[in-house]
Amino acid sequence: MYSSLPDPLDRTIVEINGKVDPYDPDGLFTFYTPHFYYHVRCNYLEKYEVLYQFHNCPFEAEIRKWFKRSLHTSFAFESDRIKDFPSFYKEVLAFQPKERISVLDYVAP
Repeated sequence: MYSSLPDPLDRTIVEINGKVDPYDPDGLFTFYTPHFYYHVRCNYLEKYEVLYQFHNCPFEAEIRKWFKRSLHTSFAFESDRIKDFPSFYKEVLAFQPKERISVLDYVAP
């Protein structure tokens, strides 16, 4: 989906694999885009949880459909914790090592 966005800034993502990069003891995978945050973790009861937040996401409807099909509602939590998402995303880019940041190749729709 994100590969179809023409602006490279919209295709800039941050991926953190918690299995090989244990920055967060209970985090398994984290994904940031300028429009979307997705974090998978294992809670203290050893159950998977997904935390996510949208911000003017051009693919929100498609992602929500996928969540509805694949995530149980008792383990998926939509957040509104990040109040200034654009500033938050800029800080994520500023503080993450380059190996976690990628610009997806553009694929014309």
